[in-house]
Amino acid sequence: MNEVRRKLIGLVGVLLILVAGWYFFIHFPISDGLEPVEARIEFIQNQMEKVEEMEGSISKLIDDLEDVRDAVMLLKEQLGSTLTVDSILLQIRTEAEKHGLQVQTLAPKLSLNSFDDQHRYNKESVNELVKLPLDLRLRGEYLNFVKFMDGMKNEGIPYSVEDLRIRRKVDELPVLSFQIVMYLYLIKNESELTNT
Repeated sequence: MNEVRRKLIGLVGVLLILVAGWYFFIHFPISDGLEPVEARIEFIQNQMEKVEEMEGSISKLIDDLEDVRDAVMLLKEQLGSTLTVDSILLQIRTEAEKHGLQVQTLAPKLSLNSFDDQHRYNKESVNELVKLPLDLRLRGEYLNFVKFMDGMKNEGIPYSVEDLRIRRKVDELPVLSFQIVMYLYLIKNESELTNT
């Protein structure tokens, strides 16, 4: 029986040596080599996710650019064939007074050297869109102010409001003071571009 026992122990020892040899000389080097490959695969997957996100951003940007182009085309149509700064300021003043608002200040915040009455904004020869800032101060009731802003849109005056401040004095209610920084959008034509 001692002989059988020795053979069995020898066989178990050989099996343990084979398993240990397989683990240290075959499995361990292969798994060590796989770790950088797995890390590389994970890195590539992360990069692919980022590329997919960028593709979504690019398609959104293209959509936004198309929206902006449509807005510019609409703006060109809204400007009409001939508009001057003075005529637009007169339209704004008339619209405010029509809605019961008192105009305290209505003045461009830029020099008007290139925007005098002799120059007209002709949509046939569009070269440059000009953003003209206005300082507008009004007094009146809030509901009249809302009607005025809506009326500006209906008059086809292209504008945006950058800053709106509403002040009230308790003893003057319901009259409020409105301070607005408004931007008008005008189109400069070729003759103005060569003159300025």
